[in-house]
Amino acid sequence: MGTRYLNIVTAKQFGLDVAEGNIEGVEPIRRFGHNLAVPATYETVWCHSSLYVYMTTANRLLITSDSAQDGVAGTGTLTLQLSGLDEDYNILTETITMNGVAAVQTKGSFLRLFTSKSITAGTNGINVGNITVTDSAGTITAGYLQAGEGKTLNAFWTTPADKTSVILDATVGEMAQKQTDFALFMRPFGQSWYIGKTLIVKNQTIYELLSMPIKVPAKMDIEVRAKSSGGSGIVMANFSGYYK
Repeated sequence: MGTRYLNIVTAKQFGLDVAEGNIEGVEPIRRFGHNLAVPATYETVWCHSSLYVYMTTANRLLITSDSAQDGVAGTGTLTLQLSGLDEDYNILTETITMNGVAAVQTKGSFLRLFTSKSITAGTNGINVGNITVTDSAGTITAGYLQAGEGKTLNAFWTTPADKTSVILDATVGEMAQKQTDFALFMRPFGQSWYIGKTLIVKNQTIYELLSMPIKVPAKMDIEVRAKSSGGSGIVMANFSGYYK
């Protein structure tokens, strides 16, 4: 018991040091999302009830809201920051000025989109409408901010080029009183998906500090998926760690 206690303390201190930027070259990973309508087949844990579709080529992304208030002189989100990876799997971040229901296009080309979050807002303090981020053709939804949430919520990640990610812990929860299978799907660069870890949950939230952390090499995609017995499940999931 003493050894386990010391390991937990060490892990907490390491997490604090990474979060505070005290370890040079080590960056935190915090991914979390929800899916409010999980069917009886696997879907990604994110703000849509669907499997997430990954872009296969880098795109200048299109951003629109379904409310005119998310734009210049509006009460909602005025500027939005997008973070992801470029065509070479290097970190790419850009801030755009919203224009309500009219599309705004990024200057940079994204291959992966991790997070889109409201940076400045009008008197409402947060996005008024649902903000959608798509590829340049408008056919792939790369990101989605539900009204009033201010940030995309999605439990997926891709390790940047020349980096290695390590997943230290995970939390999953089910709120519809239905048995739900959670799975961490992993896809090495140029290969197919496979399941790396599973949990079965019903009407509870489970946190797990991984005794054997999960290594995620450069350019590997990972995501949490869930399927609910009987369908119409309500789930959340998150995982955290670091990359270096």
